[in-house]
Amino acid sequence: GSQPWLFPRSMMVGYTVEAADDGGLTVAEDELADACWFDKEFVKSALLEQGQSDEPSSPGGFHVPGRISLARTIIEAWLAS
Repeated sequence: GSQPWLFPRSMMVGYTVEAADDGGLTVAEDELADACWFDKEFVKSALLEQGQSDEPSSPGGFHVPGRISLARTIIEAWLAS
């Protein structure tokens, strides 16, 4: 899940990047179990389906992180761009 709060005396930062046009995705399996690309329409649809809930609309399904998380702020900025 997403961690929406900071640890005491810590600074949380978030970044946005643009992927190369080749569309490739390489997963460093020692760091991530899985990774996927999602287009804006899919994420917008999931966000609408999820509504005000911080949980996926279906158990185990795709969900957008909670409203107070940095991840949600970055996703919403991307959707608005």
